[in-house]
Amino acid sequence: MTVQQETTEVPEYLVYHSTKVMLEKFWASYLEMEKDPDSFRPVPALLPALTHKMGGFGKGMFVVFGAPPKGGKSAALLSCVSYISKVKPNALIGFISNEMWEQQLTRAFLSNISYVDRSRMKNIELDTGEKRKIDEAIRDFGQGINCAWGYNITTFEDLHKWIRNVEEHFGQPMEFIIIDYIHLMDGEGRTMTEKVPWITRQMKKLTHIFPGICVISASQLNNEHIKNENYSHTAFLYGGVDRDADAGIIIAPFKDESDRVVEGLKILHLPVVREGRGGEEKVAFRGEYALITGTQPEPREDIDELLANLEFAI
Repeated sequence: MTVQQETTEVPEYLVYHSTKVMLEKFWASYLEMEKDPDSFRPVPALLPALTHKMGGFGKGMFVVFGAPPKGGKSAALLSCVSYISKVKPNALIGFISNEMWEQQLTRAFLSNISYVDRSRMKNIELDTGEKRKIDEAIRDFGQGINCAWGYNITTFEDLHKWIRNVEEHFGQPMEFIIIDYIHLMDGEGRTMTEKVPWITRQMKKLTHIFPGICVISASQLNNEHIKNENYSHTAFLYGGVDRDADAGIIIAPFKDESDRVVEGLKILHLPVVREGRGGEEKVAFRGEYALITGTQPEPREDIDELLANLEFAI
């Protein structure tokens, strides 16, 4: 066996290049991307203003949404699926739920794309109009989503196998892997303080093992930080996010001038951002629809009126 043959059998992420080869390889790929730039640019991160602050959902990024319990983490991840599918319909997405079982997650996502209250689905109380909205969502949007769904995949060995099986089934590389949420993954260490940083390192490694994949995940926040309105990087439990993530996004309550929480709105803080300028951005949050998206400054009482004023209505 020749040296060249041995090299070709080594995974691409372990192959070494000289500086000249590395630069030429990148420049050739850039000139190729210029022929169809929209296919290679980062996907907008739910709304344009947030994209400018963090650089969008780009290739090779590790992004973490953080919030207290019932703070909007799953809504953010499900909104990522519906939004990415709209702006880049051919992209292959993988969604792993280690928190909700299949019926719960499906109900939440169906609410996200149909704007039908998921609690009414749960209690089997839907009226004719709501059923029509669901039928239309499945017909007009659901069938066009290029996403594979997985449940209770907690080891990285199984996660790697799952991604490869999905890629083989769909016949294309996975561009986005969304994991809800990372603290339920199995990690090395005796305590969560030791395990979680190990898990975040493995998440970042996914972007190398599967070159260019964008990892989007959810993390629990420190409740004391939220109570004290401390939205720094230390609000992420156990650490690791500030070191390994390309963007850490905290979902926090929105308060009016009288310091009262405004229902239906959230503030996204970016205390962790590698490419971008950080800051904060206001978004609409409808928990009953598992929906987070952009909105005009003033909240609306009626969801149809609210959705009509979105920067990017899903």
